[in-house]
Amino acid sequence: MTSPAADPGYTEERHTPQRTRPRTESELNSDENDPRTPKKRVAIHANVPDPLTPIKPRDVDAALQSAVAAYASPEAAVLSLMSLFDFNIPDLQAAIRAQSLDVSFSRVKYQDIAHFYKLDPQGLMDDAPTFDLIRPRLPNRIFRRTIEDMNLMLQQYGPPHHHASEQARARFLAPLFNIIIGKFRELFKNTPESMLQGAITTQGRIEYQYCAFGSINVVFIEMKAAIRTRDDLMTSIAQVLAEGDACDYNNFKHGFHLPIFGILTDGDTFRYFRFHRPEPVRRTGISISVQRGVYHSRSISMQLKSLDSCESSHDFLTSLRPICEVIYGVLVSAYLASIEAFYQRSLRSARKEVGKRRSTDVWYNAKSIGTEALQEAVEAAEMALRDLGEANVMAENAWRRLDESVELARGNEKVGREWNLLSGLREEDFDFA
Repeated sequence: MTSPAADPGYTEERHTPQRTRPRTESELNSDENDPRTPKKRVAIHANVPDPLTPIKPRDVDAALQSAVAAYASPEAAVLSLMSLFDFNIPDLQAAIRAQSLDVSFSRVKYQDIAHFYKLDPQGLMDDAPTFDLIRPRLPNRIFRRTIEDMNLMLQQYGPPHHHASEQARARFLAPLFNIIIGKFRELFKNTPESMLQGAITTQGRIEYQYCAFGSINVVFIEMKAAIRTRDDLMTSIAQVLAEGDACDYNNFKHGFHLPIFGILTDGDTFRYFRFHRPEPVRRTGISISVQRGVYHSRSISMQLKSLDSCESSHDFLTSLRPICEVIYGVLVSAYLASIEAFYQRSLRSARKEVGKRRSTDVWYNAKSIGTEALQEAVEAAEMALRDLGEANVMAENAWRRLDESVELARGNEKVGREWNLLSGLREEDFDFA
């Protein structure tokens, strides 16, 4: 917990011993100018914007109508509302339907929304801060399963340059995520829906949007059939920005404060983003921080070799494995962020209760074990440069430790039934089915 002295939002002088006799009125009046007198803890509000203005359900429709008139697109209008008002998302959805607005973040333009995130509308997002991507090593058997599943998709849909739609591209790339996401059991659910439900187009809807523990948006994956031009790229990035902002707004409404990760890919190039709110509340005019992921501290994207350009399958695998493992790192980081959010919530609840909450220790242990597992997997990737045998042992151990973390979290937060078609089946059950 941050101490008051380390908190830039407060000032506090050292405590001095209390006087041993009652103070006179003149002494009380002189305290204000006496530097030895302890001061009350006073919040500094200079230049700090107010929290979002609460807006009643009946007023959301009028606010949306006014914003649509003021902005270049209804999508930008929605983002402006999120930067100004505290409203219930279903009320916004109802207002969109009532006004018969055709709203889709896939049409949002970078130059129309960059200012919400303190970015240059005419730039290429070069002015956005960055964060370092991590590459934890996957166990060989898990990577092999990924390749086997991708091979099935290759036989069904052909190579990426044959894909005529975003849906085909998404299905081809699904194996990159499915096995790792499955690691988190029912804790991660894919909820591919936009917050802009109503009279909206289905084009551009996020194909993968993962919600942790039934309530927290933690990671989303936007897949495009092709990104060929600068305009294609900036429009795709604009959609990522808008969706990340909407995910954070949803977390804010649920009382959670944690980073959200986004992945943008057309199957050839992979770009990574992280969204983070500066503080638990959303404030007027203060955007969430948007960061670009960099690999090896230099590259803002990762390139997958086309199958046509590879001399062998091994050539393709050496191009694919770093991408798989960076995705592994992003998904585990998102999982740990959700654990931290629930840990912080448990701490806040414990302060209001008498006695310690058991769940607080469980969240802490799940976070600690998961963090250790991720660190060991990262070390395994470094070990692979020197000793592949030892690296694979470390990767397997990290994968097992991550299981321990997940089991602790599953016992601490019930999020519904886990569906498993293989549960309780015997070999003869297949014979007589």
